[in-house]
Amino acid sequence: MDSVRLIHKDSVNCKGTIAIYNKFADTPYLEPGSGPMLKLYFSIPAQAAAGAVPVRLEGYPEYMPEFRGLFVPSYEPMTIEGVIDIFSCGDTDASGGVNILDVTFLIKYLYKSGNSPQPMESADTNGDGSINILDLTYMIGFLYKNGPALVC
Repeated sequence: MDSVRLIHKDSVNCKGTIAIYNKFADTPYLEPGSGPMLKLYFSIPAQAAAGAVPVRLEGYPEYMPEFRGLFVPSYEPMTIEGVIDIFSCGDTDASGGVNILDVTFLIKYLYKSGNSPQPMESADTNGDGSINILDLTYMIGFLYKNGPALVC
């Protein structure tokens, strides 16, 4: 698909409708098969409150999902709903700030069977996809050694 157009936006109810289509004749159709057709990415304002917000992919009365094209009769759409989790990178104890208490919280989690960070991604401070001692040293470097920014 080579084009995306906003059809409808309802900011009050946090709803919107987009059209995804081929605008140019030389753009190939999607190949038959399975796999993701669309991935959504969101920009979250810095002042957004922490927490989880569900994302539902469904229609609403005046804007129901609609599929058009050559292969529609054999196409069975499936949507996978998700959640946007808003958190501060490094705020492992979910207190609203990043400080020595978060380092202590992560040490307890990793080595003393303490509570797990919520969400877990907040503890991956070096952004390598795993949570371990490297995240602790990265966080300490950031907090006390003028190290690079946290990159959850």
